Amino acid sequence: MGLLLDRIFTSSPIQDESGFLERLQGLLNGRTPDYLWVDNRSLQYRSWRLQKLYLSGERLERDTAFSYGGWTLVVHKGSRIHRQENGGRLQGGFSFRKEEKLFSGVSLSLDERGRFLFEITIPDEGGLSAEIRYFTRGWDTFLRRWGDVEVRGEVFKLPSGAALRVCFSPLVQEETIFQLQETLEVKSSFTSVYGDALSLQLPAGFPLVFQRASEPEGRCYLAPGGRAYGYGVKKLELGMSGTEYVGMSGGACLCFVPGQSAWYGAGQLDRRGQTTYLAMPGGQYYSQSSEAPFFCKAKEGVYRYCELPAFTLSEEGPLSVFPFSGCRSLAGVARFIEQNCLGSIRRVAVEEGAGEFAPNRKKMKAGEEPLPSRCIRIAEGREGQLLISRSGMAVWLESGRVKWISLLSVGCPFPGLAFTLPHRRLMAAVQTNELFLVLASVRQITGLAGTPYSITRESLKRAEKGGYPYGKQLEELVGTTYLTMEELCRAVRERTKEQEVSEALLNACDHFTVELDGWTFRMGEGSWGKKDCIFLVKMGVASSVLELIKEPLCWSLIPDKKQIDLAQRSVLRAKERAWELKDAGLLRILTDSKWQGLLCFHVPVDVNNLPSELGFLAGGLGVGLLQGLYAACSASGTWQAFIDYQDMAHQYYPDMREFGFKVLELGVGIENGRTKSFSASAELLINRIFGGRTEAGEDSQTGNNLVFDGYYQREEGGGHYVFKLRQEQSYTVSGCALCRLLVNGGALQANGQKGSFVLNGDMTFDDMGKMDLYSYDRIGYHGLAVNLDMRDGENDFTVNMESLQFDLSEASVREHSFAQCFPLKPVGISYVRGRTPMQAGYAELKVSREVSGIEEEWYGIFWQIDLGNMGSLVKQYSLALELLTAWKPSPEDEIKGADGSFLCGTPKYFTGIRLLANGNAVGWEIPLEGVLTLGFGGVELKSREREETGGMEYYFRFRNFALRFLGFRFPQTNHDMYLISDENQTLGWYGSFCEGE
Repeated sequence: MGLLLDRIFTSSPIQDESGFLERLQGLLNGRTPDYLWVDNRSLQYRSWRLQKLYLSGERLERDTAFSYGGWTLVVHKGSRIHRQENGGRLQGGFSFRKEEKLFSGVSLSLDERGRFLFEITIPDEGGLSAEIRYFTRGWDTFLRRWGDVEVRGEVFKLPSGAALRVCFSPLVQEETIFQLQETLEVKSSFTSVYGDALSLQLPAGFPLVFQRASEPEGRCYLAPGGRAYGYGVKKLELGMSGTEYVGMSGGACLCFVPGQSAWYGAGQLDRRGQTTYLAMPGGQYYSQSSEAPFFCKAKEGVYRYCELPAFTLSEEGPLSVFPFSGCRSLAGVARFIEQNCLGSIRRVAVEEGAGEFAPNRKKMKAGEEPLPSRCIRIAEGREGQLLISRSGMAVWLESGRVKWISLLSVGCPFPGLAFTLPHRRLMAAVQTNELFLVLASVRQITGLAGTPYSITRESLKRAEKGGYPYGKQLEELVGTTYLTMEELCRAVRERTKEQEVSEALLNACDHFTVELDGWTFRMGEGSWGKKDCIFLVKMGVASSVLELIKEPLCWSLIPDKKQIDLAQRSVLRAKERAWELKDAGLLRILTDSKWQGLLCFHVPVDVNNLPSELGFLAGGLGVGLLQGLYAACSASGTWQAFIDYQDMAHQYYPDMREFGFKVLELGVGIENGRTKSFSASAELLINRIFGGRTEAGEDSQTGNNLVFDGYYQREEGGGHYVFKLRQEQSYTVSGCALCRLLVNGGALQANGQKGSFVLNGDMTFDDMGKMDLYSYDRIGYHGLAVNLDMRDGENDFTVNMESLQFDLSEASVREHSFAQCFPLKPVGISYVRGRTPMQAGYAELKVSREVSGIEEEWYGIFWQIDLGNMGSLVKQYSLALELLTAWKPSPEDEIKGADGSFLCGTPKYFTGIRLLANGNAVGWEIPLEGVLTLGFGGVELKSREREETGGMEYYFRFRNFALRFLGFRFPQTNHDMYLISDENQTLGWYGSFCEGE
């Protein structure tokens, strides 16, 4: 048939191409379409649904409609398709509609999977609704019959004028997606327990997806399917009981998870219909709050009950919900499904999939692990009680004594970020209504409390990266938590016999060492007071951090004047920097009196434990200079931070080292524990390349450095870090065959402890005089890689010349040069150690200028001249000459002159040649048939001036041309062969008899 397979789009993969085409031929009547969409999911091929498109030339012959799920795209007659490798671009008119609603659109294209891509604008009438629906068997009052009825709940409505990018598949429901082009604020139909509407911020790219209705078959509706942010509601109501809700903070994340079961029958849901569930990671789930055990301490020393969440929700267990205020009909059916199904499966999902730990489980037995994957055994296993303070801080009680106070309301009998074995003075401070704790020195809590440490496999790995050598000796201690540093040190010394426990191990095991998306913040007691690092805990809501920091008398523990000055200076510095960076998150923390949580300013960041992709950056960071401007965790457990590093002085080293690497700037924004923003600039210093010395132009603002700017490129399922060259740099090169190197493009490719600077640009080869073998005034290159590897804390650089490729598309050849006469192509540059050029297979080529031999270390440019073949005699071989122009830098380059500058010596040069047959080196004898060979005695390269034009001409002389057979030579006389080239670079051979030779 005439239809090409690459113009057939199917809903299921084609297993048997010939059988598929045969069946398809039986379904097509008359003319074969130019493009064909086949819904081939049915095993009965006669049930396949076909959608066809006919062209006349490149234009549609008639209006063509494509439908799926009740939506229709019409491509108008006369539209033109431009074929491309990844689909096609359509020029012409189209319309997109849902029933009677017509959307205006632009930019229609077709991708390689048969999906249409375009942009639409929501029309003025009615907007566009995103819904949650459930389905069940019931009485259809409109059709007056029993059948499937659907309960519709509008989650939100997109306003008229909103712009959407659409990927529309005529075949596959899951591949159709509507995405917002800009961030929108909308009112949702979810409400608080008081009836207030939840406002949603829908970020740019937020998707609406097709969900399958139960009937009629193939009908779909739009549902939300991405991540949004909620505002205006502190307690989001779930269900209809009034006792089940989720505590939310402003900007809380709501994840709409589509593709969930939605057809109700016999007390459960199945997949005859689809809908969206809702996940609220970090949300505090409340249920039957009157039975939940909480306490706050009164002056009399007794505890009263108060409210505490039963679970902290995660993203892994989305909840079945319904926006009841958005239900316009069948509210009774919605209420019935909620009471008989949704409420019960929601609570099961919370307990089994979304919750971390229920604090109403008060009694814990020794060694009991309610969450084996999260909790580590406590060194002293005893029965205890997990309680809560007035300000929401978790407290662990054993035998009537407080063992630790968590700085966050964490529902687990395990001290995370906590003060351990607290003194009564610290306990009194914790129980105040307006807790504001400022720690600018470890001395402030010495004798009042300790901080916990744990030995885990992860902490030992961190310590090993920091240079700790005794990790294997501590394997038996893995899983143990120590309530103070002294306990940890005592246990470690017993195992390792070391006198002083390494700081690397202490930092790695400290609970105040927090890893956020690969970045490790050291907020522990060893950092407080150093380089303006301070630690704050704020649990009050009457005043902001900025207001409280000015009033030391309001602090829960009042330090000495030096520490007060340090704390105030640190906070004000952070505020000024936040204004410069426009960091709205930190400014809100500093100014919002309602904010509660812990906060660390100017916190050290561990350079030995960077994100795996960026480990190589450690070699370019100043020792001890990498700091986070702040790291903060709200009382709900949401982390945010910002790393702010600057060291803007460009590299210069008097020892003329070949390469250097330095990070100039690094800015990392973290929200909800994930990297939200990343910016960096790093530079590569190039002092030597190809054995020659480099010198940047006088107008260079960065010296001999190439500066690369980095950013985080987000992709589906994650992202990666990208570094690109900021601006081009031109170098003058001396002491080698290059005289100029221009770098006008490039990237820094991150790969753990290794990085690779891949450079592009052009270069100029040196003019060697009358016989100009290097020829090129300008030749492009790409793929020159300078590899960086961190070894034992030092940067090790290597140049990968194998990846370098020349680009002759815009090359400029010098007049009278060798490449102007011969079709000379450069094929690569290499650096060779351990063998001479002759040992590498190259015969020395005699040229009309003086050369000097080089030793077993040299750089070389490899060139090729394609000779074709020499006629019928050796037509089975494609011959080529490979030239080597090699040089060895002068040792004088490493010697300083009297003025302190480095001398510039003259390199040694060598020119070699070898013959290639079918790409393989064959020496100077070419096998013909059996024992018959064709050989030469040697090769010379000559040049002379053209008398008629005054230019240069070059020719090769192949001496003693002869056939050899079993040691016999024919002819017996000496004959030379000459390889010449005319002005059009057309090669020619001719021979001559050399009398007397």
